[in-house]
Amino acid sequence: SELCEAVPGAGDEGQLLRALLLVALLVRGRWVAKSNLVCGGNQVLEAARDMILFHFANGVSDGELADGAVNRRAEFSVSVTDMAGVTTLLPERVRGLLEAIAEPQPGSTDKWVLKYEHDRDFTTRHSTLVTDFNVFWADKKDEIEGTVRRVAKG
Repeated sequence: SELCEAVPGAGDEGQLLRALLLVALLVRGRWVAKSNLVCGGNQVLEAARDMILFHFANGVSDGELADGAVNRRAEFSVSVTDMAGVTTLLPERVRGLLEAIAEPQPGSTDKWVLKYEHDRDFTTRHSTLVTDFNVFWADKKDEIEGTVRRVAKG
C-alpha cells in the first residue's frame, strides 16, 4: 500500500509488485535494482554486484556492537576486502558498487551495511514473495559464484 502511495497512477499493489519483479530484486525486504540495469552491460561489475546482493540477502550475522547493543542493519554486512578478493575488483570498485545501496558500518572502514533496515512489515505481508526470493537466491548462488570465477579468470 505504501508502494502505491509512493508511485501515483501505479494501479493496485499487485500490479506494482509484478512491475517491480521485472526490474528489481528483493533483498532483506527492500527492492534493489537488478545488476544488469545498473552496470551498463559490464559483465564483471554485474557478477560482482550480484555477489554483493547475494551476500546481503543471505548474510552472516555480524550484529553485536562493542557496547553490546545489537545493530539490526549490521546483522548482514559485506566486507569490501572479502568482495575484492572474491571478485578480483579493486576495493575502490567494490565500494563504488556498494555506495548506492549500502553505507560503511559505524566504526568500520571495511564492513558495509544496507542503507535501510529490513522491512519486516513488507516481508510479513508478502511472505509468499519472500519465500520465492529465498528460493531464487538459493538457486542463483551457484550461478553467481560460477560467473564470478569465470570473469575473474578473464
